[in-house]
Amino acid sequence: MSDTGFGTPRNVYSVSAFTGEVRRLLESSYPDLWIEGEITNLSSPASGHSYFSLADDKAQIRCALFRQRKMRCAVGPRNGLKVLVRARVSIYEARGDFQLIVEYMEDAGEGALRRAVEELKRRLDAEGLFDAARKRALPGLPRAVGVVSSSTGAALRDILITLRRSAPWLPVVVYPATVQGDTAPTSIVEALRRAGERGECDVLILARGGGSLEDLMAFNDERVARAVSACPIPIVSGVGHETDTTIVDFVADERAATPTAAAQRIGAVGARLADVAAALEERLARAMENRVYRFAQGVDRLAARIRHPLERVRHQLTRVDHARHRLVGEVERRVAGAARDVGVLGARLSAQSPARALSTKSAALEQHRIRLETLCLSTLEAEKRRADALARQIEALSPRHTLARGYAILRDREHRTTVTRVGDAREGQSLEAQLADGRLDVTVTGASEE
Repeated sequence: MSDTGFGTPRNVYSVSAFTGEVRRLLESSYPDLWIEGEITNLSSPASGHSYFSLADDKAQIRCALFRQRKMRCAVGPRNGLKVLVRARVSIYEARGDFQLIVEYMEDAGEGALRRAVEELKRRLDAEGLFDAARKRALPGLPRAVGVVSSSTGAALRDILITLRRSAPWLPVVVYPATVQGDTAPTSIVEALRRAGERGECDVLILARGGGSLEDLMAFNDERVARAVSACPIPIVSGVGHETDTTIVDFVADERAATPTAAAQRIGAVGARLADVAAALEERLARAMENRVYRFAQGVDRLAARIRHPLERVRHQLTRVDHARHRLVGEVERRVAGAARDVGVLGARLSAQSPARALSTKSAALEQHRIRLETLCLSTLEAEKRRADALARQIEALSPRHTLARGYAILRDREHRTTVTRVGDAREGQSLEAQLADGRLDVTVTGASEE
């Protein structure tokens, strides 16, 4: 600082000090800003950096885009290209030149689209269309899956291939729609409306392949976003590549990174179906065991009611035999029904379950069936042997068995009374002697008591 000679001190800067102070002032005042303009005077030396001017019809600014930042830009610099850049203000102190250090650059047209998308996103978010509370859970075991996409696009082909591999039993209903161009929003809205009215599916996949922001604008359309929100069917969005994000992704009940990922998300029910099949198999085994136990108790009750008379024994044997037939028939019917059910489940799970595991399950089921039949037959055979033993005991106690040992029953032929003592007989009386193999007519000629 020096005196001017008139009492006023002068603050004197060196050139480098002044340019350094101006650079610091500019960089602190404009740390990050967006500027739109046309590229002119482009220079790309061997270093890989790019130097150019950003101009409009009234002014221009020198810009520097260094090689490391250039690789992250959406577009490369070229003369005449209208771009939107994110930059920070600086001064090239060696020449005192005011310039912009470019951090990111994209096509100005795409930038306008992006700003419009961001504005719509903020508005719909404020209305609550993105709230997690309004999103619905996907069905655990869908009856059918619907796909809203182009009927000729690669996205639909990838979805169908993935679902055929992971869930071949799951029906797929395609609702064709235009997914790019001016008519795409109307076409997508109509497809969603049609799917909701028909009610053919429990879940929908809204999908298309990747592309530029302009290609995906149908999925950033307000009409499409509101149609997705109003659709009565849960929706999985699978739009673009993994890095692409659209407004539909925020409104949908669930977002997948790609169309294939959306199909994989739906096809994951195959694993849950395998768990359900295992649970059903376990319930079937328990039900069969309980039924066999109840039938065995019934057989025991029937056996306990067997009494001495031969006719009662035969009647009970007949009932046991009928019970055995009913039991065997019921078991065979249920085993056949279980086999059909397991066959259906096996066909549905063929894509998910290894062949060896299916073979093991089938062999185990057959072993259970054989064990069940063997148990039933052996139980019934044992009861029949018990009944036969009781019949033999009754037969041993029968009067006919006594007659077979040489005894006879005497009856008075006139009065049909049984003669059991010598005193009951008289000389000349006509008697009838009942032997084991027939009757004899007998006349009493004498009697004596021992």
